[in-house]
Amino acid sequence: MKEDWLSFTDWSVRAIMEGRKTQTRRPMKEQPYRENVWWVLKTKKPMRDSKGDVCSELRTNDLGYIKQTLDLNAPASPGDVMCVREALVRGGDSAFYRTDGEPVNDGLDSDVGLWRWKRDVLPARFMPYDYCRTKVPLLRLWAEQLGDISEEDAIAEGIVCLGLDYYHGAKVQWTFYSTGAEEVYPTAQDAYFAKYQEIYKRLDLAEWVWRREWA
Repeated sequence: MKEDWLSFTDWSVRAIMEGRKTQTRRPMKEQPYRENVWWVLKTKKPMRDSKGDVCSELRTNDLGYIKQTLDLNAPASPGDVMCVREALVRGGDSAFYRTDGEPVNDGLDSDVGLWRWKRDVLPARFMPYDYCRTKVPLLRLWAEQLGDISEEDAIAEGIVCLGLDYYHGAKVQWTFYSTGAEEVYPTAQDAYFAKYQEIYKRLDLAEWVWRREWA
């Protein structure tokens, strides 16, 4: 068992803490791609395929074989602990979680919770280990393409239903509850894709992602 550190937006942290978000998808750094009739996967680090062979390049016309190899070389495993990194803000000499304004203090070490940085806001990716307050055990992790997400998966990503819009024919509205005025979407998938594009500044449904699930 190891710890799997991931940075999350304020919106995602809030959804995790409220129990609405039990999935996350992160783009792979090294993407499989098509080359004529072949699927090609190149990695900087050697990878092990299902036959036990070690290589840094895989070329096959079998997409299932590519996916199986990716799953065997996943960055984490079921049973690992996912540690949630979140943004911190300064309040005098103390640190606070930006998500909900709660102070950082474990009650044991007086140094934990003190503001150590020159800037007034610390991005999530720089949050120290001892400031982490949310850890969840991973249940599943595997490779898939972004477009594989279902409506149920999008809801598990933290997308919420606002109810029926009777003004426009009693259509269901979905949103991700960002700060300020919320945009609404006709499906949870649409709302998730909008959030994904906002975070990563791109939207390619063929992009390969690591899908993590927890309870």
